[in-house]
Amino acid sequence: MIASFILFISSVLVSFVLVACYRKIAIRNAWLDIPNHRSSHRELTPRSGGLVILLMYTFLLVFQLITGQLQVVEWGVLVIPIGVGLIGFVDDTVSLYPSFRFFGYLLLVAVMVTAFMPLPLVNVWEYSIESDWMLLAIYVLAMTWLINLFNFMDGINGIAAGQFIFVVVASYFLLPVLVSYQFDIMLVVVASVVGFLCWNFPFGKVFLGDVGSTFLAAILAVLMLFTIKYQGASPWMWFILCASFIVDTGYTLIVRIYTRQVWYQPHASHAYQILARRWSSHGKVVVLMMLLNILWLWPLAWLAAQSTGAGVMWAVVACLPLIAICRLVNAGKASR
Repeated sequence: MIASFILFISSVLVSFVLVACYRKIAIRNAWLDIPNHRSSHRELTPRSGGLVILLMYTFLLVFQLITGQLQVVEWGVLVIPIGVGLIGFVDDTVSLYPSFRFFGYLLLVAVMVTAFMPLPLVNVWEYSIESDWMLLAIYVLAMTWLINLFNFMDGINGIAAGQFIFVVVASYFLLPVLVSYQFDIMLVVVASVVGFLCWNFPFGKVFLGDVGSTFLAAILAVLMLFTIKYQGASPWMWFILCASFIVDTGYTLIVRIYTRQVWYQPHASHAYQILARRWSSHGKVVVLMMLLNILWLWPLAWLAAQSTGAGVMWAVVACLPLIAICRLVNAGKASR
């Protein structure tokens, strides 16, 4: 316990210092996010600060491989989030075509999910999805969507990093403890995110960037697949823990398609973006989301984890107030 505490604190400090160094380098080299009509910020700000989190994770994986804590096969799966993050970093730098970026994510996620096959069946009401091919398709699409929605939701200070910390911490209390090397990996990643948040919340002195948001989502995808396969975790438990992001992006997308907008173009009509503009505050929006996560979604995720067949019911219940919020603020509607 003491060793874990020391590892956590030291990782937070290392991350804090590395982000400070990266910020100076980014300013010197003009690696800056330029505000536009969709931005929730008004100042030039260093981007791609999530690269620090990715590098700390990479160094830890190399250390664990060299010291024999990781097998080559396990290492092969755990490096996939690095590939996802690097695609995000290239996109931060040269702006990849969306189709190329999506294909890259899809390919890496397909390799990731295949490595965990066969996966347990999924219960939807009284129907069970047992086909390996159908499960493969469902999980590949779900995890690819997870990566993209983290990217979509990373638009205000602290929201994506805060969501990542919540999901990991909540799952720790809902599931059996991971083995030591896996626990150390998640501990270091969470600590590095905390160190980054010191520079990103409540005032955005550096942004996570696509490299950070997509990398964190890919880490969650690996954790989800591992716990579903080896620890009996309910997919609906994970759905509920991520519901604040899933509902905002899903509802907004459906409205944009229904109202015949060019749905695949960048926009600023997510519920969290609208609230940030109305309240002139990023912090208030993040606090609201964390309160919903902790007081509403976490208990329902526990219920979903305890029930074998009622998970989808609790997922529906979890989404109802989130949908109501999106409807109340007119998420997805074109601004006039």
